[in-house]
Amino acid sequence: MTNYYQLPKTRWTAFFDDLTSALKDRKQVHIEVAGLKIGLQVAVEHLPLSGLTYDHKNDTFYVYTSNSHGNLNHAIASPREIWVDMASSGLSRIVVKDADGQQQFIRLRDPIALPRPIQEDLRRFPSESRK
Repeated sequence: MTNYYQLPKTRWTAFFDDLTSALKDRKQVHIEVAGLKIGLQVAVEHLPLSGLTYDHKNDTFYVYTSNSHGNLNHAIASPREIWVDMASSGLSRIVVKDADGQQQFIRLRDPIALPRPIQEDLRRFPSESRK
């Protein structure tokens, strides 16, 4: 079940600064941008979340991510509304509506737990015969 709440603009900076402290490097982020002129486009696919912030001086909302190639900053200029989805497990989605009428869908999720590397298994279970 989703529970979307609109955040008052006066709370954006403090809310996202606090959220970054709690979620940094603990979540992955996926961002889709939707608008009449551009359709639906994927901007970021499942990268580690480094931070979320609203810069009131520049009137810009930022999503900071990183990968093996460096940092990727997704900027949303002139946001007009920010909605958050507070699921039972915590914050799962953020929707930002900008001045151009586009909506940015920011999904947060736990990283996928991968199995141990196969090399560890090979060291634990040496082959029975070597020819």
